[in-house]
Amino acid sequence: MKTRLGVALLLVLGVGAASAQAAVIQLTDFADFVSPAILSGTGDTINDAAGFSTNGLDCFNVGVGNEFGVCAIEPSPLTFNIPVKATEVGMLFGNDDPSYGPFFMAVLSVFDGSTFLGSVSVLSNGNDLVDQFIGLRSDTPFDTAQLQYVDLLVNSTAARLVDRVDFGVAATVPEPGTLALLGAGLLAIAYRRRR
Repeated sequence: MKTRLGVALLLVLGVGAASAQAAVIQLTDFADFVSPAILSGTGDTINDAAGFSTNGLDCFNVGVGNEFGVCAIEPSPLTFNIPVKATEVGMLFGNDDPSYGPFFMAVLSVFDGSTFLGSVSVLSNGNDLVDQFIGLRSDTPFDTAQLQYVDLLVNSTAARLVDRVDFGVAATVPEPGTLALLGAGLLAIAYRRRR
């Protein structure tokens, strides 16, 4: 009986020690979100939105798109930090420089602390009148998202401009260590009852 209890305890503790690579799925629209809670900011409320912060500055695109949001200038990515864990992020981004034309790619990456979890990319539509969506869902919760424009032809100083950003907040789940401790406690109770 003690041997079986020891093996069961090792199995429960082993589950707590396992880790998995993050799987990232590209989203096509804000309607793809499945998270129960959303943190959102649009236009000039992005920098003031409750629930997250950014390194971007209030930015108005005086071009034909007349976009207002936050932006970061090359070479800095536009970075968003949230104090709670999220599993989804979506952004409306703009082409803030006609010199880019259709020849750049927007890349959205997510991190848990300094650990890179994954990224998705979208080719620019080259149309300053029509914002584009970029978004992803991660099976590993993250606390940082970054938007980077990658010029496919030449280096440019175009701003990364975002008019809207939404984060889907992760549901609270017990940590693996907590689950292992719970399992060990249940096994101990079962063992005591059998005696």
